Amino acid sequence: MQYTRKFYREQSIKDFFLASFKKDKPAHHFWALKGITFELPPGQVMAVIGTNGSGKSTLLKTLGGLLPPDRGETLVEGVVAPLLELGTGFEPSLTGAENVYINGSILKMPRSEIASKFDTIVKFADLEEVIDSPLIHYSTGMTMRLGFSIAAHSQANILLIDEILAVGDQNFQEKCMERIKQMIAEGRTVLFVSHNMELVKSLCQTALWIDKGETLAYGPAEEVVERYLITTNEPYRKMRMEETRRKEEEARLKELEARRLEEEAIRQAEQERQKQEVLARKGSEVAIKKISFLNADREETGSFRMHEKFVVKLDFHAKVEVTGPIFGMAIHHKDGVHICGPNTQDCRFPIDSIQGEGAVFLTVPSLNLVPGTYQFSVAIWDATHTHAYDWEEKSAEFQVDLVGDYEPRGYVPLEFQWKMQDD
Repeated sequence: MQYTRKFYREQSIKDFFLASFKKDKPAHHFWALKGITFELPPGQVMAVIGTNGSGKSTLLKTLGGLLPPDRGETLVEGVVAPLLELGTGFEPSLTGAENVYINGSILKMPRSEIASKFDTIVKFADLEEVIDSPLIHYSTGMTMRLGFSIAAHSQANILLIDEILAVGDQNFQEKCMERIKQMIAEGRTVLFVSHNMELVKSLCQTALWIDKGETLAYGPAEEVVERYLITTNEPYRKMRMEETRRKEEEARLKELEARRLEEEAIRQAEQERQKQEVLARKGSEVAIKKISFLNADREETGSFRMHEKFVVKLDFHAKVEVTGPIFGMAIHHKDGVHICGPNTQDCRFPIDSIQGEGAVFLTVPSLNLVPGTYQFSVAIWDATHTHAYDWEEKSAEFQVDLVGDYEPRGYVPLEFQWKMQDD
């Protein structure tokens, strides 16, 4: 569809008279629509979107038969109700009632159909009191309401809707929207032009985005609207970028958490495997007999104060001589956090061999833990640290009590001093 844009305007009767003799008048030809191709199957709803002046209304007028295309062709199979420029074809000197029949006939409604729907059309437009008055006395809104009501009650199976939802007040706009939804539910084919993207996404299966008369995108409504908003709406683009960044961060954190859980599951499975191996061999070579907690007075207890001396005594029995055993112990907070896990190998405390009854001691000069309940694990390994003779996982507990009025947080109460300046 090609239009001509003039670059001059007559300023007076003289200019108009002289211009009539000019053969070459400065003008510019441009394509309002160019290369637009789409197909709308029966019973489906499609949106046409784009900025002002992109050619949306021209497209609907072409499909409605109001503007013949300069090139190409339009194939419309069915009866069309163009809800475009409402009120087009009305005769102001005639009454509203007479215009109902005239406009209905333009929409190819038989006179009998118009007569049967007359009261419904008038009632829908809220014009019962003025329907017999000349249209010249109607306001623009009243005229547009009447035009919508006539088109909306025709038997056309193809609707061309061009931003007509701005008709009347809010209540009437909602009534228009409900009527359009009803017609869509009846299976009518709808081509819908709007700047309301949420409305487009809720009503339409497909969408056509045109700009300067050409197609920029055509496909599922959700996808086309998304591309349109990201391209033309800067706040929306930034919002979507932030949303994408947030989702990517959430996905990254979920992936890290999944990896952590997987590693934890592998670790636990390995521990369980080792435990089962220990249970299968338990007592065959070396067995843990008892775990005891001793205070500074060598008294057995399960309760200690912060920074108190803490001694662990591990009684064992080696049925055979075992060379180079490794004793390991671990402290866990009740919430599952692993505090520490010293063993004789890492602490450079080699043991030549063991046999028969024996005991090994682990001394902590100052129990540097915050108040709470702690669990204790012990294990006895071979010299290669790959074969466990015996293992007791979190089989013993001890309590750490508060000293003084200050209750530290976390797990380890570091000693510190406050100063106003460094010495």
